[in-house]
Amino acid sequence: MSEGYVIAVGSACIDENNNADRWPELGDKCLIRPTGDLVGGMIANAACVLAGYGLRTCMFDALNSRQADFILKDLKSYGLDVEHVRIDDSLPDAKCIIVRTPTDRAILVVSEPKPDIVLTKAEEDFFSGAAYVYSTPSEMRKIVGACAHMRAWRAGGVRIVLDVESSTYVEADEDLLKSASMIFFNEFGFANCLRGRSEAAFRAELFDAGVEVITVTLGAAGSETWTRSDHDRTGGHRVKVADTTGAGDTFNSSFVYCMSQGCDIHRAAAFANRAAADSVTRVGPKSGVGPAERIWAMVE
Repeated sequence: MSEGYVIAVGSACIDENNNADRWPELGDKCLIRPTGDLVGGMIANAACVLAGYGLRTCMFDALNSRQADFILKDLKSYGLDVEHVRIDDSLPDAKCIIVRTPTDRAILVVSEPKPDIVLTKAEEDFFSGAAYVYSTPSEMRKIVGACAHMRAWRAGGVRIVLDVESSTYVEADEDLLKSASMIFFNEFGFANCLRGRSEAAFRAELFDAGVEVITVTLGAAGSETWTRSDHDRTGGHRVKVADTTGAGDTFNSSFVYCMSQGCDIHRAAAFANRAAADSVTRVGPKSGVGPAERIWAMVE
């Protein structure tokens, strides 16, 4: 993709990072130590990785003015276009509470409803001109008429990419999945979507609806990817793990980057798994940001 742009649809937030020596037992308590706030959020993390690879990447989000300066300054420092971020002071603060122990990590997403988004004519034109739209079902369902918009964009050549996790997926989102071009599931999200169907039957339904690529990430075990006519199983990499925050976002955006460059699913999976493994060796939600050449050198 030498020209064109990616639109990343979804919330950037402030990650409130904390360390703890242990997890409390039920009914117990433990002390946590704040280690500093960082700008995170699944979509923002993936968008920063895409920008780091040199793709023009635009955020489409809504923030209140209390957080906007801090978040937008950070996103712009990673090369993101933030002109299409709306400012709405009726919105609550967007944040996650992250607690790390010596052996594990937990993320508590502070969920507050956002109002529905009605796209303006200028925004509709903006989406129609994109090469890729990257989001989650939970973020896309906030756009009024999301399925109709997605199908129209896809028919016009835009590739719609959805990241699906079990924590936010609801059954009504299946229409959104069937309006996508590429779908990334983690293994738990994929299992949650089956609803009594076999994996093969579920994939066939998605392909029949026009989905081109389906990937299931398997954590340290790598990934599995299907198209209607091809299949890839790529293993993970053994690395010294410092922080797994943002690893899935790094995988997804790295895969999308490779597809934008004309790679097949095997090459894309090799790159994405290597990039995700590299990202967990450093601390922070955007530890996967870096030039593509560094990852290609490790793949080769």
